[in-house]
Amino acid sequence: MIKIIPGNWQALGRFRYMALSIALVVFGAIVLSACDAIGGSQSISNGGGYDKGSGAAVALTPRPGETPNTVAPRIGALAPNIELTTNSGKKMSLGDALKTNKVVLVNFWASWCPPCRAEMPDIEATYSRFRNQGFTVIGVNMQESSDQVSQYAKDGGYDFPLLLDSDAVAANQYHVSSLPSSYFVGADGIIKMVNYGALTQASLEDKLQQLGLSK
Repeated sequence: MIKIIPGNWQALGRFRYMALSIALVVFGAIVLSACDAIGGSQSISNGGGYDKGSGAAVALTPRPGETPNTVAPRIGALAPNIELTTNSGKKMSLGDALKTNKVVLVNFWASWCPPCRAEMPDIEATYSRFRNQGFTVIGVNMQESSDQVSQYAKDGGYDFPLLLDSDAVAANQYHVSSLPSSYFVGADGIIKMVNYGALTQASLEDKLQQLGLSK
């Protein structure tokens, strides 16, 4: 307790200021915690979603009012199944691809993402070379239209399957927070390798060799 005596009013004022500051900090922390809890529940109920960010940034930012997932599936974990429609209107799933292939590359991308654009020709070249050995690619496009994806594939000459993740359902399953993000899934459905950032043909071939395909 501060004893109030003449000449001690300045100390009392400082005490009151400190007490008010502490109270405001505690109140702010409580409000932020409540907002985090609300944001998390919205992410689960709404299925999440992302905006592409500004310019050439590859980091994905959650839409207003949504909280991004931050922990991606790990190596050794069962890969979440993906069931989407291709840009040509055909239904396709990761489970179906695993029935006839030894390795499936699940690659999250967007046409506005520079590293994605840089790696696409190398992915196509590797796909063409190894497809007869049991390798395929599922290119999961982030929230672009069928016409955009089809035109991009036509211009680039890309033949591997391109799936439309219009509502970011698959991206949420894989907790994607940046593009490109790639997951190498074995025939047993287990994630064998994970790669964030652009792949090259050399790095792709090395990874496939490690997974049992001949170089």
